[in-house]
Amino acid sequence: MGAPKCTVQASQQNNFSPMDDMDKTKRMEAITSFVATNGWSNADICPLPVDASTRSYTRLSLDDKTCLLMDAPPPQESLTNFIIIDEHLAKIGLRTPKIFARDLVHGFALIEDFGRHTFTQLLKAGFDEQALYFTAIDALKQLHTHPLSPQIAAPKQDMQLFLTGVGVFADYYMPFITGQTLSPKSRIDYDDLWRDALLGIESRTETLVLRDYHVDNLMLLDPTLPLVSGASPINNCGVLDFQDSVIGCKAYDLISILEDARRDIPKPIVEASLQRYFDGVSKAEQAAICNDMALMAAQRHCRIAGVFVRLTVRDGRTSYMQHMPRVVRYLSKALHNPQLSRVRDFIISHLGNDLGASRL
Repeated sequence: MGAPKCTVQASQQNNFSPMDDMDKTKRMEAITSFVATNGWSNADICPLPVDASTRSYTRLSLDDKTCLLMDAPPPQESLTNFIIIDEHLAKIGLRTPKIFARDLVHGFALIEDFGRHTFTQLLKAGFDEQALYFTAIDALKQLHTHPLSPQIAAPKQDMQLFLTGVGVFADYYMPFITGQTLSPKSRIDYDDLWRDALLGIESRTETLVLRDYHVDNLMLLDPTLPLVSGASPINNCGVLDFQDSVIGCKAYDLISILEDARRDIPKPIVEASLQRYFDGVSKAEQAAICNDMALMAAQRHCRIAGVFVRLTVRDGRTSYMQHMPRVVRYLSKALHNPQLSRVRDFIISHLGNDLGASRL
């Protein structure tokens, strides 16, 4: 590939299921062929930082053009899901990357490069925090109010998905704190308590739920555009990392953006953002959404706490532990919802009132 600045690496090299040398070689050959076939053989290349998934991205630069090479190795990742949801979100008015080329067999795609202006980077650079969160809320409301949003053949956010999420908390976080695994009976009781608490929310088919809607996965394509009503236009807000979307409850993505596991958000910005979302929403629906947000917050924060511990103890990726006190704090708040009282009692009986925060 010419004289590259960096070296493309098969994504599994950095993730949970390492390939042997032969597999890596074959995948590298397939990547090189895919890139060359689509006219980028002489590009300069530079891998982007990896996250907690098995996907990886590499920026290709050729003359005055750039694109991103997505390496989504099957069966761990589904490039087909990404493409279907990408196109669906574009239909309902959200800005998603254009797809220039694809190889579904190997899990490769060349997609539009939105640049380097993630909301995370803009926040670090001092960009107007409220404007970014208002932009995120406007895009989310577009998703939640568009009639086509749930009209897609995506999996349901069903009870099994909920229980799988909170199960990671029971199987990784709780033993990490106590030094003991739950007994088989206690593990069954734990699931039953969650099943009872979430029963009313399981059947929701309100919207497409992106599941990872936070500042790391949002971008401003052009940060110099003027703000309109305190926010950047929706078509200037690039949305990423949506391939695991499901049909479910709109409160889930609200929690994702407003209770971010990786950063503290000033309370006035959270309140103003939620008020912006509630503009035109009846008081009764607002109350119902707030109740759902507590339930989804508890479920989501349990899952994230478990995943962060799993990344640490199983995969040696300890950087996520710095965020654990924040996640536990969010979880503690959410568990005060009356519908979660029995779940809260169970967790406290095993971890203590601070949910194990003092032992992290």
